[in-house]
Amino acid sequence: MQEQSETPRARILIVDDHAFMRVGIKASLREDVSLEVVGEAKDGQEAIARCRELEPDLVLMDVRMPKMNGLEATRKIKAGFPKTSVLILTAHADHRLIMDAVKAGAAGYLLKGDDTEHVLDTVRAVLSGETPLKQKEAMQVLTAVCISIEPPVL
Repeated sequence: MQEQSETPRARILIVDDHAFMRVGIKASLREDVSLEVVGEAKDGQEAIARCRELEPDLVLMDVRMPKMNGLEATRKIKAGFPKTSVLILTAHADHRLIMDAVKAGAAGYLLKGDDTEHVLDTVRAVLSGETPLKQKEAMQVLTAVCISIEPPVL
């Protein structure tokens, strides 16, 4: 009898300073057998150490945390572990935050209030190499960028 090769599961690190959020996110991700939560961290500094130790495929990163915020941690993770994708977790969809997250190297963001199916779809999209962003948020970011660019001198 020939053994079936098991498809490797995507390795996920959850970073949030609230244990309750980490538990909820972990429970949501369990609905997809192709995903494996390999670790958790409570701040940006711990996230970097856990990335070094666990080599996750994806980090779900809270923004506001003690010691080191999620944007700074994202910059450091992308510099040190360029193959690791980062999805920002936030309570607010603010175009400035989205722009800062993209500048830091994040592949996108999730709202903490999103339903489980949206979270799973977004995680799968990022793991497939996509950079999911809702059209409304993409237009807000594009508008903000266009307004900040000075017109050419003629």
